[in-house]
Amino acid sequence: MHQVGKTFLFPIIWILVALVWLMSFPLHDTSRWDLNDIAIESCILIVIISAFYITRKIPALSFGLGVLVIGWLINVLDEFTSEPDFISTTLEGLIIIAGFSLLFFGFFKLINAFGDELRTLSLKYGESKEEMEWFKMLVENSPIPQVVYDENRKFAYVNTAFEELTGYKKHELLNGVFWEIVEDSEKDKVREVIKRRMAQQKVEPYLLKIKRKDGTNRIVQVHGVLGVFKGKKYALISFVDITEIENERRRNLELSKMLSIINRSLRHDVMNALASAFMYMDLYKETRDESLCEKVRNSIERAVNIVRDLKDFELAIEKGEMKVLSVKSVAEEVAKGFNLRIIVEGDCNVFADKGLKIVFENLFQNAIQHGKTDRIEVKIRRLEDNCEIRVADFGKGVPDEIKGKIFEEGFSYGEGTGTGLGLFITKKIVERYGGRIWVEDNKPKGAVFVVVLKAL
Repeated sequence: MHQVGKTFLFPIIWILVALVWLMSFPLHDTSRWDLNDIAIESCILIVIISAFYITRKIPALSFGLGVLVIGWLINVLDEFTSEPDFISTTLEGLIIIAGFSLLFFGFFKLINAFGDELRTLSLKYGESKEEMEWFKMLVENSPIPQVVYDENRKFAYVNTAFEELTGYKKHELLNGVFWEIVEDSEKDKVREVIKRRMAQQKVEPYLLKIKRKDGTNRIVQVHGVLGVFKGKKYALISFVDITEIENERRRNLELSKMLSIINRSLRHDVMNALASAFMYMDLYKETRDESLCEKVRNSIERAVNIVRDLKDFELAIEKGEMKVLSVKSVAEEVAKGFNLRIIVEGDCNVFADKGLKIVFENLFQNAIQHGKTDRIEVKIRRLEDNCEIRVADFGKGVPDEIKGKIFEEGFSYGEGTGTGLGLFITKKIVERYGGRIWVEDNKPKGAVFVVVLKAL
């Protein structure tokens, strides 16, 4: 019924009102024709038709207006056609009363409808507020660290997981401490990412190193999404802590590199040991000196020990195991495999593995093969928290122009040029222990290789 009235009834009423209004003019008594009256009545007609349009969705108001229009038309016809009589006046009054009754009923319905709308809006607001609280609860209790920042790069929210990740409290982070947890070298990158995200450009997940309040570092993968709330842009950022994964990746990479070093070291050191054995055998053929047979045996045993130690070193690397070692004991054990006078003085303990034997093996071999020394002195001493190891020879020494190159992979010099792996491998093993190595001149001649490790 409401749809029918909306479709057909209101246009018909408008047409009838207009027709009756136009038809009333020929009935006018021209002596009573007042242009001001016509103008006023025309304005009233326009207002009524407009009211019909406005109230077309509220049937009671529309019908009330319709009844009032009928009463108004009777009044107009009465004015322009004849003198008022009792019947027309009574009919006009009853119609107007009915029209106002319908209007009041329509207004009552309108007020009820307005109240229903208010209640609906209130419920929607309540549901919206409840949804916001529910969403906030999810983010707050999420195990994933999350933050929200606005267009001005100002952080509006951080959850509990982000507090735990950084070690800072929420009020500290919201007051600007966030930029203190970002490494200086990465701040420009973060600012650029925020700028691109706010410009609605695509931002791929990226890695970021953050500094905790206790000074330790964590590596996180950063993900983000942009949204609009109350006309303002906000970004919700999630941080996935991949520190352990990244450390494992780096450990595997280090393992791969060290296994490669072991493989090359095996070929390098065993070749040197066997080359010494062959040299002594050739000398024995020429001189028939029985003492050379002992040297041949020592060289072969040294080759066997190198293979055994490298196997142990490989296992230690795979397990990530290191232990407390006496530097003097390791140096003396390695010295037994060389047919040369090697003196070891002093001692201190360090945290290392079988790789420390490779360090001494390569330094001793380098002093003999390239330095052509006739003796080696090893001096070990503790300097505060460090252990300084000085391996000195009395041979040709190392020219100044190559001091910075001798630890490079493949670099070799002088007579008896080798593979260029010995000192490179030595440096990598020392760095694995968190130490340093360099070369100095010995007085009056020769070279001193200095190794500094963390002492225990």
